[in-house]
Amino acid sequence: MVSVASLAALLAGAGTAQADFLAAAAFPGLDSFDDLALDAVDGPLTRSAGGLDYTVSTTATAFFPGGTAGDVWLSPNLRWDVASFNGFSANTIGISGSFSAASSVAPSSPAPP
Repeated sequence: MVSVASLAALLAGAGTAQADFLAAAAFPGLDSFDDLALDAVDGPLTRSAGGLDYTVSTTATAFFPGGTAGDVWLSPNLRWDVASFNGFSANTIGISGSFSAASSVAPSSPAPP
């Protein structure tokens, strides 16, 4: 029998969608990022969610977590910076999150050439 595992690397807040995903996942994992400092954090980051490991990296020089203590969300620096999730534990077949294309750091900065 094949074991099916799912990873919910949720980037922000709780809500119905999160509860629905966790209820439907065979072996859910939750990573809220609340353990990160609200300051520059060098990447890539090796993380664990419910015993399922993964790596998240960015095209920026570092991550710049936002939010407040106890409600931290993961963010690269500028709106054109990319956060990539990879290196998942075996049998991980899904990822869910609250993703935003907005930037609170430099909303009017032009994209690099």
